[in-house]
Amino acid sequence: MRPYVGLTMAGLLLILGGCDSKVPTNIDRTPPEVSITSPITGTGVSGVSFVLEVTATDDVDVDRVEVVVNGEPGPTDTTEPYRLLVFTIASPADNVLSVTARAFDTSENSAATSIAVTVSDTTVTQLTFAAQDDMNPSWSPDGTRLVFQARRPEGHFDLWTMNADGSSQTRLTANTNEDRNPAWSPAGDEIAFDSNRAGSFDIWVLPLAGGEAAADSLTFGNLDNMEPGWTADASAIYFTSNRGDNAPFNIWWSPADGGAHTQVTSFVEPDISPALSPDGLYLAFVSPLNFDEPKVYTMEIGSDEVSPLTGNTLGYTEMDPSWDPTSTALLYSRVDGMGSQVWGVPLLGGAPTQITSGSGPIVGDGGAVMSPDASRLAFHSERHENLHIYLLE
Repeated sequence: MRPYVGLTMAGLLLILGGCDSKVPTNIDRTPPEVSITSPITGTGVSGVSFVLEVTATDDVDVDRVEVVVNGEPGPTDTTEPYRLLVFTIASPADNVLSVTARAFDTSENSAATSIAVTVSDTTVTQLTFAAQDDMNPSWSPDGTRLVFQARRPEGHFDLWTMNADGSSQTRLTANTNEDRNPAWSPAGDEIAFDSNRAGSFDIWVLPLAGGEAAADSLTFGNLDNMEPGWTADASAIYFTSNRGDNAPFNIWWSPADGGAHTQVTSFVEPDISPALSPDGLYLAFVSPLNFDEPKVYTMEIGSDEVSPLTGNTLGYTEMDPSWDPTSTALLYSRVDGMGSQVWGVPLLGGAPTQITSGSGPIVGDGGAVMSPDASRLAFHSERHENLHIYLLE
């Protein structure tokens, strides 16, 4: 029997050919550290959705945080602070959800942590009851009020506000023209809207302190500018416009205090309904770019590349995009032969989730906007004949 001879690492390297400089010496095997800071495990959450707040650190760099809900892929976030929207609408009331957050570093090392939360029951409350149409709600930044367009009482649209429970409905504008598509400013002191009070449709800004008399137009010209949406810092407003000779509708933006207008999209197909993410990184809009029907597309601000949100090719029309407060998910209306319903989908992973189940041959449910805390959803629906504003919570 041959005697055992110990072999050191140095000896092994000599046998293999000496100290090869190609042998890696700095492989990163340290996983990130990850924790869920909100909500606390064991607590109750909204039956609509909730914000998952995650802390992740690494000795080199955190690449992303991925969420899994009851074994199914959920949202992904790639930028700090890691705040991700988790849809709970598909879960039965009092159902306990297992939510796992996994952090990855740039070497694909990972670590995970989990919580269990209990989903509350949901209710749908009708907020408006007028005999005319009420539609397109927009939340105040503090989540206590809504602004919307109402065709009452003269038969044209004006702007109205109300508390989030439907009380204290107050008229903001009163003229013989159409005031539509209100958008509450991030600071809460102004409301942007489109109106044809000066001829063609233009973007107007109404300071709440000054009232309608102080409203001022942001755009001018013999063309249509519609569907305003604020940037998160309130410095600019995105809108739909057909400015240019024989131009289709494209997305433009302008400084909120006036100035030159900048074109964002320039496709031959019409692009409408711009929605800027709260973190200012992405733009969502509606276009029939690659499909027979209009679909929701997203693009990074500063990039010319666009991507379909769902890639759905089954004949559905997608409309009314709006962002959740974390910028990790989008709401939209999916229109088919049975009417329209509100759906939600994570921007960077996860399957679409049906949020409302109303139906109607023309409009159904649409215009959905999520409250600043992500626990409630305001939308319009014709489930009781004409359009009314509803609250899902």
